[in-house]
Amino acid sequence: MMAGQRSMATVAKLPIINPHSAAASQPTKAGSRAPNRRNSVRMSSKPSQIAGIMAPETIMELSSLVLACAIKAATAYGLPPTGIIAILEAEGGRIGEVSENANGTRDIGPMQVNSLWLEPLARKWGVTPDEAEAALRDRPCTNIAVGSYILADCIHKRGGDFWAGVGCYHAPSDPERARAYADRVAGKAAERFGLEVFRPER
Repeated sequence: MMAGQRSMATVAKLPIINPHSAAASQPTKAGSRAPNRRNSVRMSSKPSQIAGIMAPETIMELSSLVLACAIKAATAYGLPPTGIIAILEAEGGRIGEVSENANGTRDIGPMQVNSLWLEPLARKWGVTPDEAEAALRDRPCTNIAVGSYILADCIHKRGGDFWAGVGCYHAPSDPERARAYADRVAGKAAERFGLEVFRPER
């Protein structure tokens, strides 16, 4: 996720899993409840058409841990799990990996969370920025939870429009790049799940 000029002061408004808690490394057990943000992040009805149906081959292809983390984060933030998986594929990040950007920032882990988030996350978690980066880099559930929080925050700021929020996740201050990214994520969702998805309106 490329860095933008969007303020990150809202990081404290939604719950983010502390990397030092048991919940950060364990998927939600069947029957347990995760905090749900459906009332505060209004989802468009459109993305529901790509939510909830996962073919057996999809489950087999994905890392079981990454899949469990994506489903857990989707439940926590009221997001379609298929949308999170499509973003994971569009970003192409990996556990334990960091990508350097031309602007001097870094994109971290599976959801390529930008290093501009390290300071606010460190304050939120009560750790150092280096510890926050290590958690994002090495703990997939923490990385996916934070990426999903950023996506939910973007959707909220875009009036509940899912695809506008997806574009904001990658390029909050560049509408053209945001639309291109939303199209790319929609394409990834269609390729993986074989479902027709709604693209951003032009």
